Amino acid sequence: MKFLTKAAIAGTFFLFGATLAHAEEKFTYNHAVYKEKSVPQPDGSVKRSLEKAKSALPGEELTGILKYEYNHEVEAKNVVFKLPLKKEFAYVEGSATDEKYVWFSADGGKTFSRMKDLRITLPSGGERPATANDITHLEWRMAQPVRKGEKGELKYRIVIR
Repeated sequence: MKFLTKAAIAGTFFLFGATLAHAEEKFTYNHAVYKEKSVPQPDGSVKRSLEKAKSALPGEELTGILKYEYNHEVEAKNVVFKLPLKKEFAYVEGSATDEKYVWFSADGGKTFSRMKDLRITLPSGGERPATANDITHLEWRMAQPVRKGEKGELKYRIVIR
């Protein structure tokens, strides 16, 4: 049975496209992956919370959260957060925060498109629509400039393959 440890679960992300030179140095961020924990309550309800994932098994669903804060006087324009997904992860379709600002790649991050427009080239030369299982990268394109002190949180869900 495949068992992923914390080191294998931890992901990386990249900050691209900001018009401010060295914008990645102007952001502080924390990226972590969490498991949902359900705790039955005395009244019969269930309280759900997120705990950092230390391990995961195939089929388990996890939540990735990228928290950021911008720490520079000059606003950053055209900010793009790019997140490569490890091959052990499958994206859960529709789970990304602010999906109207999210673009997807199924070719290792070479090209990006909206999910509805993403196509996979078949060995036979034809094409098919991409599925969430084909996604290799997520890219959040911030619609507005990011200003000093601005904080944000980008979320998405994945399933362990």
